[in-house]
Amino acid sequence: MKDIFLILNLFSIFIFMSCVNKSSNNLQYINEKAIALNEFGDSIKMNTEKKDNSTLVLKVKVIKDEGGDKFNWVKVKVLSILKNDTEQQIPESLSIASYSWLSGLQEGKKYIVYLVPFPLGSEKITDINQWILLEGNASIGAEFVK
Repeated sequence: MKDIFLILNLFSIFIFMSCVNKSSNNLQYINEKAIALNEFGDSIKMNTEKKDNSTLVLKVKVIKDEGGDKFNWVKVKVLSILKNDTEQQIPESLSIASYSWLSGLQEGKKYIVYLVPFPLGSEKITDINQWILLEGNASIGAEFVK
């Protein structure tokens, strides 16, 4: 009888511990999404796979479409820094590129952007003010935020 009671208690503890969210660096992982807390304490959902493949993840507002040929550039205002693997301070505004023949970011809209150093495939940061969307494509490297 004591053995059954002990097994039931251990099972209950195991079930309870498996339901507790694991957190690190202000992130909670829930169903392939990460929820980050910005500086205002607001929760922001991020795609964990995209986050892991990005150097920089930001919540931004597009303030100006700067155009371009091979790359379409937009100037953005940084609203929140959700991930920064650069070990550098991120400026209040920066330029983001996407391939001009793929979908881009729309002026006046807010996004979570998943960024890698420009040019695409570059391992090191040449200019802290210039970034490119993950895979150069807004449908992959950006998520619309209301």
